[in-house]
Amino acid sequence: MEGNVVCDVVAGCYEQVLLGYELRLTDNKEFEFKLRFTEHSHTGCIKCLAVSDTHLASGSTDETIQLYNLKMRREIGALMQHEGSVSCIGFHSNTHLLSGSEDGTLCLWKTGSWECLKTLKGHREGLISLSIHPSGKLAMSIGKDKTLKTWNLIIGRTAYITNIKKVGELVQFSPSGNVYIVAAEKQVDVYDLESAKIVHSFDTGVRIFSLVFITEDMIAVAGDSENIKLFSIQQENCLCEFEAHSKRVKSLQSTADPRDSTTNRKLLVSASSDGYIKVWAIDTEKVKDKDEPVLLTEVNTSARLTCLAIASKKHKKKGSQIDKKEKLNTENKEKQMEPSEEQDNNSKEKEKSDKKNKKKSKKRKAEDETDGKISPEVHQSKKKKKHKDKQKEKKQFKSKQKQ
Repeated sequence: MEGNVVCDVVAGCYEQVLLGYELRLTDNKEFEFKLRFTEHSHTGCIKCLAVSDTHLASGSTDETIQLYNLKMRREIGALMQHEGSVSCIGFHSNTHLLSGSEDGTLCLWKTGSWECLKTLKGHREGLISLSIHPSGKLAMSIGKDKTLKTWNLIIGRTAYITNIKKVGELVQFSPSGNVYIVAAEKQVDVYDLESAKIVHSFDTGVRIFSLVFITEDMIAVAGDSENIKLFSIQQENCLCEFEAHSKRVKSLQSTADPRDSTTNRKLLVSASSDGYIKVWAIDTEKVKDKDEPVLLTEVNTSARLTCLAIASKKHKKKGSQIDKKEKLNTENKEKQMEPSEEQDNNSKEKEKSDKKNKKKSKKRKAEDETDGKISPEVHQSKKKKKHKDKQKEKKQFKSKQKQ
């Protein structure tokens, strides 16, 4: 049974291929993966992914960003501004895309036209990770130069620079944007946005590859291990640890659980080097009592996965006012695209009158040209008149000389 689509799940791998799945909730309230597309546009390993409601962007070691339309399931094209591997990428809403590269630059792109609005330079070495504030006005980036930079995206300049002791693995804003996390090796530092000071810090016990916010206070951490850990930021301790894969976990993503309208239930999606993508159910209240997340479904991609991205679907009830309005708008758009019979007749009449006008203008032009020319008879009479005038002038001149 098909069921409702919960979200699009896209994975990148070392084999240079993008794998696109739909995560579906069947009528029996069970989850399942359905393969929707595979894309092999890159010529290098895929390092990062980002999705909006409409678009998918992938960055690779081939120094390009490949763009796709998720709704139409087709490739849009490639962005080739960077001169190094594209290491990190992120969308803000459906309007802008921010990309970072090992060439040390950030590029801000406008979606739709895909124009590069700004190239931000500041890192002395390659970028590792970036995160865009929910407002879209700020962004954070960390590089191999051991610096954390805050960018003002409105004016396209560095707003603040923080020197960190180690090379950071990733930077991530919280859902509210009030705090942000910097992970370096096994350490997690939580910064307050206003003061730019560390307010919480703890050791995860594993080199961090991926980190995602489950709630404002809870994060999931994955790294050089087959386990996933859930931490409380306020308490600075591990709430739960469970074995998720047979090899190290490369990427994590989180979304709401459609089976429950409360905020306690979340879905955690994980991708591993073992080739599996798995979906876990997390009850944020039960996790505090050490209850492990429940595996809902999984799929074996048979690829060495490197990154993961999900785009949640917005569900509407059939027959609702919103649904009816959207249907009506779609029909109106289709009608506008197709010309009516009256418009078709008008256009034919216009074509006929245009042809007539063209013929008339050609005729007038020919007449004007004819009028402008001198006939041979008139030309000869003018010549004779000129000759007589000259003869008369000569006679008058001779008579004057004799006198």
